[in-house]
Amino acid sequence: MRSRCAGLAFLALSIVGVIVAYLAIPAVAQQGGPPPRIENPSPFADLINRRQRETALRGAEIMPGKKATDRRASERLITQVQEDYKQLQIIRNEMVRALKSNEPLDYKRVAERTTEINKRAGRLKDALAFHSPEQELKRAPAPAELDSGQLKEALVNLCNGIITFVESPMFKSPGVVDVQETNKAGRLLYNIIDLSNGIKKNAGKLSKH
Repeated sequence: MRSRCAGLAFLALSIVGVIVAYLAIPAVAQQGGPPPRIENPSPFADLINRRQRETALRGAEIMPGKKATDRRASERLITQVQEDYKQLQIIRNEMVRALKSNEPLDYKRVAERTTEINKRAGRLKDALAFHSPEQELKRAPAPAELDSGQLKEALVNLCNGIITFVESPMFKSPGVVDVQETNKAGRLLYNIIDLSNGIKKNAGKLSKH
């Protein structure tokens, strides 16, 4: 009889323990707080951070004690790179439509849009740390005097260069280091800068005529 009572008491305590544990689950869940904040999911974040680390290491060798870029500055840089990358494609698509329309080119508009391309491509060059002596030496000279037909051909080359650059594998897999693809993207960007600068100057002259 005493053994039976002890068994019933143990069973009762077990049931009470299960109930208490069950009731405690919501409280534990509530105490867990909000989910952890996901860091900047931009595909450019890893790429820029890696390029910054590489630049910082080179800078530390030249200027010991140099402070690393702060987090807010990095976030602003990532936002700016996203915007420049996006606008390059938007402007490029606008120029493609103009070229396909078979209408006479608006040289003033061409000068404005290539000025914008030149500015944004220059910022991307600095943000992504494309500073290679090899790329500097191999830079193509800006186009000389161009007539309307030659200007159209230069615009086609510029549009092709932009789409090849924005579709570079280095942007699709920013966590993967491919020196060959990185150098190729750098050369494309330098060409975009030089070509847009030449087109801008020529379009400006043609608009005055």
